[in-house]
Amino acid sequence: MPADGTRAPHEPSTGADWHGAWRVWWIDLGRVLALAAASLCIGLTVNHFHRPVLSWNYRPPATRLVAAVLALKPPGADKEGGLASSAPSVGSISLEEFQALAGSGKGRVIDARARAFYEQGHVPGALNLPRETFAADYPRLQSQLEAGRSGGIVVYCSEADCPDAETVAEALGRLGYEHPHVYREGWEEWSRAGLPQEPPTLP
Repeated sequence: MPADGTRAPHEPSTGADWHGAWRVWWIDLGRVLALAAASLCIGLTVNHFHRPVLSWNYRPPATRLVAAVLALKPPGADKEGGLASSAPSVGSISLEEFQALAGSGKGRVIDARARAFYEQGHVPGALNLPRETFAADYPRLQSQLEAGRSGGIVVYCSEADCPDAETVAEALGRLGYEHPHVYREGWEEWSRAGLPQEPPTLP
């Protein structure tokens, strides 16, 4: 080692150097673990006060909606036929059939898209019942849905590849609405056909 105490370029590291490196490594590791523990505590606290409590296990959207529907079930509903124990069959209708039902005012048209899209434009008279907020919105809309039960219920989403229309239709079927239908082509085809909208499109 040179007289000034510095190590020559190729001089082997001493035990003290290794000891210092390990000490720094352990300090850094401790900081990382402390940060992870703090993040976990914060996450658990937030989840505790979040309603509904977030599940540790991932569940597909349709499964989460079924659980939400079951939570809406009144006591003894299965025995009275108020809620189906399995997914009901969901039919589909054409644009012409959908237009006739929407214009008749007898049935109920359900828009399963998120509220932001619904507010930008929707089929006249459609009720907004998105999959994500079904459990919260259904009680508020229940009386209107019941009033149109005899005329049939049709659900639509954004376009043919959107699964939410069928998911919401199945949920309504479980709640006792018989023979729900979906208009699979959804808002995309309706608007492309130039059919009426609420709010109306600007010229």
